[in-house]
Amino acid sequence: MDRIFLTVLNMSITASFIIAGVLLARLLLRRAPKIISYALWAVVLFRLLCPFTIESAASFVPVNSQTVPYDIIENTNHEIESGIPAIDNPINFIIRDMGPELRGGVGNESRLVYPLRSLMNFGMNTWVFGMAVLLLYAIVGYLRLKRRVSLAVRVEGNIYESDRIESPFVLGLFRPRIYIPIGMEAELAAHIIEHERTHIRRRDYLVSIVAYAALALHWFNPIVWVAYMLMLRDMEGSCDEAVLRSSFDDIRCAYSSALLGFSSVKSRLYFPLAFGEQGVKERVKNVLSFKKTSRLIIVAAIALVAVLSVGFALNKASENDLLEFEIIFSDATEYSRTEQFKSGDTLYSVYIVDGQIQTAGGTRWLKQVGVAFDDFGKFRIYERQGYSIDEFIIVQDYGFMNPAIIYAADYSPSGWFGNHDGNELPPDILDKIYLGMPGAEVYDLFGEPDFTASGLMWFGYDNVGVFDPSFSSTGAIERISLVNGVEWSVYDLVNAAVKAHNASGVPNGEFPVHSYRIITMEAYPNSFTVYIRSLYETYLQNGQYDVSLLRRVYADLELSFAKHNGDYELTSYGEISARQYSMDIDIESLERGNHDQAMWHFVGALPSSGGFHIGTGTAVVTDFAESLTPDNNSFLILYFPGATLSIEEYDELYSIEKPGNWIIEYTNRSKNITVGREGMEAIPITDDLIGIYNIDEGRYEMKFELYTKAG
Repeated sequence: MDRIFLTVLNMSITASFIIAGVLLARLLLRRAPKIISYALWAVVLFRLLCPFTIESAASFVPVNSQTVPYDIIENTNHEIESGIPAIDNPINFIIRDMGPELRGGVGNESRLVYPLRSLMNFGMNTWVFGMAVLLLYAIVGYLRLKRRVSLAVRVEGNIYESDRIESPFVLGLFRPRIYIPIGMEAELAAHIIEHERTHIRRRDYLVSIVAYAALALHWFNPIVWVAYMLMLRDMEGSCDEAVLRSSFDDIRCAYSSALLGFSSVKSRLYFPLAFGEQGVKERVKNVLSFKKTSRLIIVAAIALVAVLSVGFALNKASENDLLEFEIIFSDATEYSRTEQFKSGDTLYSVYIVDGQIQTAGGTRWLKQVGVAFDDFGKFRIYERQGYSIDEFIIVQDYGFMNPAIIYAADYSPSGWFGNHDGNELPPDILDKIYLGMPGAEVYDLFGEPDFTASGLMWFGYDNVGVFDPSFSSTGAIERISLVNGVEWSVYDLVNAAVKAHNASGVPNGEFPVHSYRIITMEAYPNSFTVYIRSLYETYLQNGQYDVSLLRRVYADLELSFAKHNGDYELTSYGEISARQYSMDIDIESLERGNHDQAMWHFVGALPSSGGFHIGTGTAVVTDFAESLTPDNNSFLILYFPGATLSIEEYDELYSIEKPGNWIIEYTNRSKNITVGREGMEAIPITDDLIGIYNIDEGRYEMKFELYTKAG
């Protein structure tokens, strides 16, 4: 029973940090549909109910999965280890200072165990009692509600009316039914029934049961209660939005009236009703302010939820099975010190300087290999992957301070190609690497990379160069940049070949552009053939802010290249049957790519749209070329003709600061516009618009200038 209780306790500790992350994410998702924030609670339920998960360095969870050890009672070292020194150090300091009655000592070992055993038994009994109360409350409440609707009259399908209920709800596990109060108006009933049907379609009645089970299991954790209530609000809010979105008419007022009509009915915790007093104020505000969300916000929100769900579902990488490093010598000065570590028969000398990174090559690709302790604290020892074990990086825990990164001296890369000076490469390296080679083959040659691009695909080696698969679905290398200056690129080779092939007859002044997508690629150590869907076009400038399309060649091509004198040369160029290779490629994406290239060439910028924080509000600008912050305190917007400006309405639901007040200032003061909490609809940005002046702070938040291409 001890192990079960400690497992739940550790799960609850881990879930608390995940819930905190979800609460922060909800703030970022406040303008996204509620269904997205509702979906984010799934990872919280997973962590509250599932004791098993995968450990990974990609985890966003900052604490160890076993903060409280299973052997904390029997072990003489009564310490927790969450992995966060700011949490562990003060708690363990208190435990150590509780005296011999808790920590134990010579002759009183029995007093070490029994106090903890009593505390553990009390905790387990209280936990079991709390679970029993909540489960009994839910069962009794469910049976009483079932009895109240036993005489309900069926209207149609799974819809029933009853004169013994005041609020609509869904009831049932395998065949859920919708119950509504008798005598409801037809229009009101239609909205309510659609809401409840949405719950049934999404199996929300099952989610509610699972969520309540998680709450009963972790009832002692107040953060879980907060999560439970907010999850129900997101569930109801997403159903509200689904009803509004499915209606062809604007039913916000009627739907809000329906919510308010049932706001006085007491909701039941054990089985959340569709319309209860829980969160009615927020739901009404959400309904009244409902508007369809832009596709960009939805895509960004889904991406955020996907990344967070994966990161929160993984456990922090374990520190078990690490080498034990013994500190056998320490020589400290005021600002630095030298430590000598020993692992087995091997000695390591380390120079430590107050928290500064001393490695020129950075601290990438680390793997923890050991721990050590001295009078200054705990050391976590990391091997730099791709190097030998005696070249490592160490992170010291300074308790409440940020960790200091220190290192072992005498780094020397080791690999199949050995050490070399300057930018020279082994003579046979150009025969071993080639465009189109699989990324796994690069790893076989050189081992783990010395560095990689954060969020991108490319990786590289300090003494070789960079290998970039770009967006290849197979991981084939499409760009190689070596330290000796050799540069190979499928993109550059293909573009140069297509432009050269179509160059004849193109008058001076026309700008050639080319976009393509790879259909398939065949690669060998000395050559490669690429099959592409190609769009070649030429453009001319059309006025100061636009371009015009003149010529277009759309074709499926086969291009072959071979190595020659350390570079690639085109060996064949020809069209292939349009149906020889089937691949769905959006021609519009190729057109946009070419148009953007031409705009950058002739105009120097692309029209963009976005929101900018101005004090406690948000200004939305369309068709701007660039946003600058010349004084780090305001925006300078360089705009295209036709740009517009609007200010979003103050949203009391999501704002914790008072609404702002601004003046939209013109050179002709009679045109000035005062803007408050109501916001401002879009207006054109004209040459006489100076900017947005913040009345509350007495300064300009934003100024405007017509964009002109530099040079």
